[in-house]
Amino acid sequence: MTIREARIEFIKDVIKLLQFCEEKIKEGYIDYFLIGEVWRRQITQDWLLKKGWTKAKHSNHQDFRAIDLLFFKNGKQVKNTQEKLPDGRWKAAAEVEEIGNYWESLSPYNRWGGHYRSFCDVAHHERLLYKR
Repeated sequence: MTIREARIEFIKDVIKLLQFCEEKIKEGYIDYFLIGEVWRRQITQDWLLKKGWTKAKHSNHQDFRAIDLLFFKNGKQVKNTQEKLPDGRWKAAAEVEEIGNYWESLSPYNRWGGHYRSFCDVAHHERLLYKR
């Protein structure tokens, strides 16, 4: 899959994800969501790296293959924590896991930051160039 093809398929899946999130609002699963970062410049990535807020020198945001969605539930934003539940899942990710699972079900190339092993990033939804 080329980067161009991945970008096109990513956008198609993002549209489906946004529609799914709207349904989750109607069901009361989340209160609402906001669209955060989609595209990122290298200077921003370098700044995030310097601040210690990322470990990656390059992000899929820079290739137009990632989007951050900020979820709000019970009147508060679902924020990343490094706390894990007894079953090994991230505590924050468990709050919106249905949405993350839906994202990953759309394509074997989609990955959700709530399923990362080394840290939790519930807002992050990305398209890989290789299958998970």
